[in-house]
Amino acid sequence: MKKKPDAVILLGHGSRVVEANLPLGEIALLLEEKLGCKVKAAFLQLAQPGMEEAVKTLADEGYVEIAIAPFFLFPGAHVREDIPEMVEKLARQYPDIKL
Repeated sequence: MKKKPDAVILLGHGSRVVEANLPLGEIALLLEEKLGCKVKAAFLQLAQPGMEEAVKTLADEGYVEIAIAPFFLFPGAHVREDIPEMVEKLARQYPDIKL
């Protein structure tokens, strides 16, 4: 049986419209209850916290295995290109953390 991660970043696109970002936080709380591990909402752009900030926060809190779960409707360029590139960069910045 696969070990679950210490924490999950639920990564949405983000919007300048603050109210549009709120459901991601609500879904993160529901997932946290279901998964039994820390789930933090973060955004790729236009809203905070960004993915980099979320990884830093979780690392500072002592999490050593962080799953990044894109929450996008379609697997477009962000999911196939941008997010993997960002994860590679963050993995180099945080070599002691499994992303």
